[in-house]
Amino acid sequence: MQNDRKKILEYKKRRDARLAKRGLSGDGEVRTDSVDAFYNRRNKRLAKRNLPEINRDFNKLPIDKRGEMWYNNSGAGSRFDADQVNGEDVQWRTTKNGKHFALNEEGEVVAGPNAMTGKNIKEVKAEAKKNAESKKSSSGSSGSSGASAGVGSTASGAKQGKTSPVKVGTPLSRESISSKPVNADDCRTETKPNSAKKYLDKNGNFTRERQEVHREIIRDKLEGKIPQPEGQRVVTILGGGPASGKSRLRKMAEKALPENSCVGIDPDEMKAALPGYEDMASKSTKAAGYYHEESSGLAKSLYSATLDSGLNAVYDGTGDGSVKSLKKKIDQAHAAGCRAVGSYMTLDIEEALKRNQGRYEHAKAEYEAGRSKVPPRLVAEDEVRKIHGAVTDTSVACAQYFDEFSLYDNSGPMGSEPVLIATGGGGKPITAVDKDKLRAFLDKSRTPGRYVINDKGEVEIHD
Repeated sequence: MQNDRKKILEYKKRRDARLAKRGLSGDGEVRTDSVDAFYNRRNKRLAKRNLPEINRDFNKLPIDKRGEMWYNNSGAGSRFDADQVNGEDVQWRTTKNGKHFALNEEGEVVAGPNAMTGKNIKEVKAEAKKNAESKKSSSGSSGSSGASAGVGSTASGAKQGKTSPVKVGTPLSRESISSKPVNADDCRTETKPNSAKKYLDKNGNFTRERQEVHREIIRDKLEGKIPQPEGQRVVTILGGGPASGKSRLRKMAEKALPENSCVGIDPDEMKAALPGYEDMASKSTKAAGYYHEESSGLAKSLYSATLDSGLNAVYDGTGDGSVKSLKKKIDQAHAAGCRAVGSYMTLDIEEALKRNQGRYEHAKAEYEAGRSKVPPRLVAEDEVRKIHGAVTDTSVACAQYFDEFSLYDNSGPMGSEPVLIATGGGGKPITAVDKDKLRAFLDKSRTPGRYVINDKGEVEIHD
């Protein structure tokens, strides 16, 4: 007991000493005799960054619960999101190379590096992008590898800053392939533990080593592919709930394109390519969830690199994501000069549940026989229903944005050809070819009764 008391007293003594250095008393209150010293120290550091001095109004001195004094010059994620510069409310941000700058309510840089002050944040970003592209372009022309530059080229010209021109009809060499780093913002790292969160550096970006892993995976996917002429490129985006038979659509789409011109983009395939996934998957059924965010981000980066390289793409996703996410993929395709085609598969939900169980049993047998290293995962019934409903909602909202949209039904006997039940795209909504089957597809919505088929066979949304 005596030893415990002694330790407590020693701890309090050390704590009070630390607080005294910060201008605080043992109870966490500010000691006014050290405020000037605090400001002098802090302002010297700010002056080195070309930042304005702290407002010396004692009442505005920020103090957190631990008695720490803060000035918001550390950018996103700091404890205080706003302060003032010359009496003007600002928000502080940090550039990728660690330089701090302040934005006013109009988005103008009012403090920070001299080269940025007085400009709008859009101008700053545009200038930074231009400088980065210029550096990478010059490094590429001096013999350095474009693949290590980390910025992709565009199929439609040099407006985005090429590292090497796309040669139509000539297979891509490994050295000519460039890709943008996987954007950590595309990976939700703030939630439960996942592989993306594991490989972030102190700035919130993927480590250089992990970025190189991503680039190698992308090079493996693109090497030897043949760029196509502008105006003839196609991006096919697939959609369909679990066990709907979506893989049939992928084969159909790839078969319709020139040989060796297409890149298949599947986040699940990206998982298998990531180091560590197969080992974890052989021991745990949580591997797919753990690597989900990173593989999704990698798929998006591969998609951008595919478009930049002048190739056709088949994006094999479930199609149950947000309308914003799907529309972004369509807009990216159009910006790269590609036709955007939506190809979706539907299946009666009860039949989908039956096939989902059958697929699990088959995978289980393969695993137990030693022909597969990955233990099977059975998608829960409520999850199957939820995903099928989300596919309906997203496809109805986005069909008009595609240049061409097709919806197939796969309820026939196993092995039979899927049947076209609706079309759309080109600014037109989903339109029935088979009203009964289309109505069954719409009834899977997460909001039953929301969709109506009018006299023209077009789907109308009734909110």
